[in-house]
Formats: sequence, structure tokens, C-alpha cells
Amino acid sequence: MLSLAITAAVLLGGRAPLVTAEPPPAVQPRFVPRDAPCTNATNPGGRACNALIEAGLSDRVLLPTSPDYEAHVAYTRAINLRLRPSCFLVPQSAAELSVGLTTLLGVQPGGWDIAVRSGGHGGIPGMSGTASGVTIDLSALNTTTYNAATNVASIGSGRRWRDVYAELGKHGVEVAGGRAGDVGVGGFLLGGGISYYAGRVGMGCDTVVNYEVVLANGSVVNANASSHSDLFRALKGGGGNFGIVTRFDMRAIEGADVWYDRRLMAPDQSDAVVDMLVKFSDQNQTWADDHAFAFWTHDPLTPGWLTGGVHVNTRGRPDTGSAWAEVEGLPVVANTTGLMPMAVAAGGEMGDDGGKIGVGLSYTFKNDARIVRFCAAEHEALVSALSEAMDPSLFSSLIVLQPLPAYFGALSQAAGGNVLGMEDTVRENALILAGGIDIDPKASDAAIEAAAAAVKAMSDRIVRFVAQVGGDVAFRYINYASEDQNPLGSYGEANVRFMKEVAARYDPEGIFQTRVPGGFKISEAAR
Repeated sequence: MLSLAITAAVLLGGRAPLVTAEPPPAVQPRFVPRDAPCTNATNPGGRACNALIEAGLSDRVLLPTSPDYEAHVAYTRAINLRLRPSCFLVPQSAAELSVGLTTLLGVQPGGWDIAVRSGGHGGIPGMSGTASGVTIDLSALNTTTYNAATNVASIGSGRRWRDVYAELGKHGVEVAGGRAGDVGVGGFLLGGGISYYAGRVGMGCDTVVNYEVVLANGSVVNANASSHSDLFRALKGGGGNFGIVTRFDMRAIEGADVWYDRRLMAPDQSDAVVDMLVKFSDQNQTWADDHAFAFWTHDPLTPGWLTGGVHVNTRGRPDTGSAWAEVEGLPVVANTTGLMPMAVAAGGEMGDDGGKIGVGLSYTFKNDARIVRFCAAEHEALVSALSEAMDPSLFSSLIVLQPLPAYFGALSQAAGGNVLGMEDTVRENALILAGGIDIDPKASDAAIEAAAAAVKAMSDRIVRFVAQVGGDVAFRYINYASEDQNPLGSYGEANVRFMKEVAARYDPEGIFQTRVPGGFKISEAAR
């Protein structure tokens, strides 16, 4: 089977094109005997683990000697991102998380960190894990309920979108969640969240009506339009800078089957794919129910490279007269088309083939055919260069270009606003580029280093070309951003100032800026 089905789905739900591991087993209260000391208690992280056990959380602590520890390490998708903490804390409620967090903050800092992981989908080392401390794993906060009277779905932060969709589908509703089923709820929504429903409802965060949050002082609050409204707005795109969200309450959407069409095509169709994408990206809200993106990819089982795209109509209509029709009659290498539930469209076929090493890139620019063609040519050159550096069967590559319409900002404003700032920074129809490579660990160190350098060089060339044609767009999507980018700063000066004020108000000691180092920090954001 083509790994495109894996890689494209992974990338479009989260941050970087890395392969997903099997989920850890369900949390059971058998991790550590209550009186068992941490096996690495001589280091600072070990002392933190002991403190959790002494606080009565032994049933929620996974030590390196625990049966399920390795499965939780492997939950992170790429092997170059799999970190081995002194222990995992796996709370089953906001109250347990509160006890755990306050306990950890009572241990002398220095030489150890705290990490927080929802789905573990982030593509930056240390974003949701630590090798020197405690990783708080939210995977046991995984309930999904629906209140028909209020039309609100309540979703645990550690849930995966494919499970959310499957549960809500029983009630005939869905939510504006991830386009890949393996993505975790928490990081997706805290970064904004682009869903198949975005043309209708804006970003996923715009449909959140309440957040249950554990603050740095251990208090559990509900942030919504009438209570802690400043925190409510800051969480709509501000990431993990303000607390740990344990539950998201979201406005539900009528959940009819969607029309799904994925086409994989030969290289000689690349120009047609470019033309379709540019025209589709310039469509107005008349086609708000339609969602499409284009991709260019190399698969280990396929020589050279291929192109293609995905089109989804969220009301189940196959023929809407959108620009996608321009590629429907073209020859295909492979095609998946039909009506299906969102749980199926979001994909569930991802697996772990032993783990890969991932390198990613991301950028935002104006909807310009010249830039799209340049990106496609750069991908072709990348595949050629990597095929010389290593056996082509040892790597896969993918770049995805997806529309970012100018009207998204207005949708967000109409829903109450967020901190992404797109109403100011995305004034023309734009495109988000996301992509990268997966490398088999059997490749030589020299080949892996050469591949990483090639991706960085490709990214730099794209940035320069975009600047040359006047195509830059300030906004950077935090869920795809690389560690050398400044996504929070791209939200605009007023939003940066607002987020800093909210962080200072709810976390005056800067716990989530210093003690929890993973992710993009508002304290480091500069416009």
C-alpha cells in the first residue's frame, strides 16, 4: 500500500510528516505499588516521580520498569522525537492532574522538566516530551459525550479525532476536528485547527464554547464567554502558554456522510493540479462546504514522484461545480472516492513500521501559481537529490499546499474572535505549505544528515522565491511551524501583547514558560 495514505493523513492533521506508532494500551491502575520508590531516584527527575507516588498517585505513574512504559515512549511517532522521561504521569481526571501538577511544582527545580502530551503529534523535539523529567500524558482523558439539548460535544484532551468522530457519529453529529484520525484533540485545537468544515465555521478553535483548564496554581477553571473570557480567547490559538486544558466543549455540526475524493496522479498532470489548486483557492464562500488540497510525493514503493489532491464536500455532494472538477477527468494512478462517515474520511489506516526519522518544513504565501510551480519543482529536485544520497526505498517525501482563504478571519470574528490575527494578516487568499521527509533508520548517518540539509536548503530557496515575487504572508500556522519560526509573533502586535497579559494574569510565576519548556512560548514571541 502506498505510504501516501499514511503520510498525507498524518501531515494534514498535525504538524509534520512523521509515522504514527500504535496507541498505548488503556491506562490500568497497576503501574507502581504505592510504596515503590522510583528506580532512578538519585536524579532530579526521579525525585519528582517519587513525589508523585508519595502524593497518592502511584496508580497513575509509569516508571521505566512499568510494563507499559515502552508503549508510551513509542506513542510519539518519529524515533528522533521519542524521549524517555524519568516517568509518565497519566491522570484520569482534571482533579488528579491538579494534584500531580502542584506536586511536581513543589519539587525543587533544576535538572528536570515537565512535558505535556495530548496526542504526541508535534514534529519538534521536546514539544510534548522530555528526557529529563516527567511527561504528563493526557491519553486517559479520553471521553466523548454529546448533549443534544445544547448541541455541545464534550471531548477529553487526550482523545484521538477518529474516536471522537466515531462516537459523535452515533448521534448524527460531528465537530470541526482534525483531518487525520490519529491526531490528538488538545494540540490541534490549541493551535487553531484546520478542519474539513473550515469553510463553514472557521478554525476548529472558533467552535469551542468552553475549556476546562488546570492552571499553574492547581485550580481547575472553566473558561468561556462569560467566565474567564480573557483566558477563553487566549486559548483559541495561543497553545499551551496558560494552563493544561483537560476538556474541550465544542459546538456540534450536523454529521451527514461526506463526499471524499483522493486522487494520485502521474507527474505529467502536475500543471493541471497546480491550476486546479490556484482556482480552488480563489473561490468564495459559495463553496464553503468544499475543501481541497494538493500534494506532491515520493513513496518508497514508487520510483520518482507523483502528484494529486484530496477533495471533500461536507454535505455529501459529489458535484458542486468547484474547481476540483478540472482534475476529475484526468488519468489516475490510484483513487479513493465515495460517500463515507467522517471517521472513515479522517483515516484510520495509519500504523507503525518500526519508526522513521522525520524532517519538516512549513510556510505561508499568497495564492500564486508561480510559487506553487516553484514548490513542485523544488520537491522534484529534492527527490532526485535524496535518491542519489540513499536508496529511494529508504525515504518518503511529501509537500502539501492547502488553501487559506481571506474570509477565514471574518468567520473567526463572527464566532467571537481568536488570537490568530488572520483578519489582519491574511487579507488576500493564501496557501499554507507543509511537508518534509520520513527516513528509514537503516539509512546511513551521512545520508540522514544530507537529507535534513537538503530539506532546509529547499525551504530557504522557497522563502527567497516567495520574497522575490512579493508573495509573503505574515501568518504562520503554529501546528505546522518549525522551531526556527515565530508563529505566535505572526499573530500581530496586539494579540501578542494580549497573550502576554493573560499569561501573566493566570501564570504569574511563568510556570508554563520555564518549567514546561516544550512548544512555542509567548514570553519569547516577538513581532
